[in-house]
Amino acid sequence: MALRKTYNSKDYSTRAWIEEGVKKGVDGGALKLYFSGTNSSCRIQERDTYLKNLTDVSYLIVNGLYPVYLKWNLNLDVLTRKTLEAMIDGGNPLELFQVYQYVCEESELREDYNNLPFIVVDKELIYKMKAKRLEMEEELKETTVDGYMSVWKVTENIESTVDEFIDPESCFCEEYNNGGKKGYVRNKYDGREEIKMLIEKSIKNGNFIDVMLGTKEEYKVSLPAPMESTFSDMYYLIRYGLYPLYLDEHYEIKDITRETIDEMVDSDDPVALYQAYQYAASEALITERYCHYPFTILDKDLINRMKKKRIEMEQPLKETNIDIMSAWQVTKNNEEVCDVFNNTDEFFKELAESEV
Repeated sequence: MALRKTYNSKDYSTRAWIEEGVKKGVDGGALKLYFSGTNSSCRIQERDTYLKNLTDVSYLIVNGLYPVYLKWNLNLDVLTRKTLEAMIDGGNPLELFQVYQYVCEESELREDYNNLPFIVVDKELIYKMKAKRLEMEEELKETTVDGYMSVWKVTENIESTVDEFIDPESCFCEEYNNGGKKGYVRNKYDGREEIKMLIEKSIKNGNFIDVMLGTKEEYKVSLPAPMESTFSDMYYLIRYGLYPLYLDEHYEIKDITRETIDEMVDSDDPVALYQAYQYAASEALITERYCHYPFTILDKDLINRMKKKRIEMEQPLKETNIDIMSAWQVTKNNEEVCDVFNNTDEFFKELAESEV
């Protein structure tokens, strides 16, 4: 999908001093020092670096490792993997923390790009990290990152939110191992019982549309304050309710969801059309990010009907405010930035090819 761009080192400004640092690390057999940054003379940082006593792994990768590899190779892909393994085995809490940071950065880059210069993280590395973390529990609890949170707590947060750690077996599917999209991961927060129960109750009572809209407080599915949305948060509803129900063998939820979205599009309710747009944008994001996702209800006919209905309802949408912006403007933004709306034919062509 177009969510993932073609990697080009020219997308990042050249930082010769970082490249030189990486080359020195390779030449001197001290690459680990530049990865960790615990020694200030080998620390790689920039003005916007958050952690002040460690190397900024993001700059290390995109301004150091990747450009050096593309220019001189230096067997840097192999050396990077060996360095990360040495940092895991070394028993230094901050070095282990930096390996966790590396995995997070590479994961984000893999979501953005489809042809990174090299990839070193796999499920074997993840399992090794998790085992070492448990082995070093006391040391990690006693070591803080920049004097704030313990390494134990920070890595605990990472393991509960990053797909590669939540379920390595599902994440590192064949496609992901070959440079494609990661496998769909059902994270530990998916399937919250109160959301599943609300959906099931609303279906039984014939008012599932109230959950999809969220105009009534008792039916709204949303993140807690201060991240609470005006209406039901569609991404949250999909990931924490609809998909978990489907994975629990409530396969009827797919058809019920499509029928409800059709009803919302065909109505003359600007909030309903706005929510249909948010659903489509959220589900499209999932299909672009993952393979083996539970289901999709999207097709070209639905998207084209939505866009046509939006034009028909221009005035009501302009008169309906979502926080500080009109529903007309928000849906316009959806159409401008989401491939499912602005490049519909190509989106569904690629979607069909990815499902083969």
